[in-house]
Amino acid sequence: MKTIMALLCTVMVTAHAAKIVQTLNAPANKVTGLAFDGQNLWASSQEPDSLYKLNPLTGAVVGSWKNSAEEAATRNITGVGFAGNSIYVGMDAQSAVRAGIYRYTTAGEYKHFCHFLT
Repeated sequence: MKTIMALLCTVMVTAHAAKIVQTLNAPANKVTGLAFDGQNLWASSQEPDSLYKLNPLTGAVVGSWKNSAEEAATRNITGVGFAGNSIYVGMDAQSAVRAGIYRYTTAGEYKHFCHFLT
């Protein structure tokens, strides 16, 4: 509990000290997450069900990929994160298919799936 409280205090102090230095146009409707890999900004979107690689200075789309037709029919992208050399994409499930975290390379190659327990 003490660790969580310390983290919350740090976030609150940082939020008050922060200021907006730049705004960028969203690459699509319904952007559900943003991540930074040290060089590029990544945006996930539910409409269309895609992931976008953006130039963080200009907001220009420099790469993107869309879920396959099979995935798009059964899952929605809910967020994105970056760690190591991988992009982690959260997807919910519509009906009985698996929801979870999908790991991709920065080129869009599928690597691994982690199932959410419900």
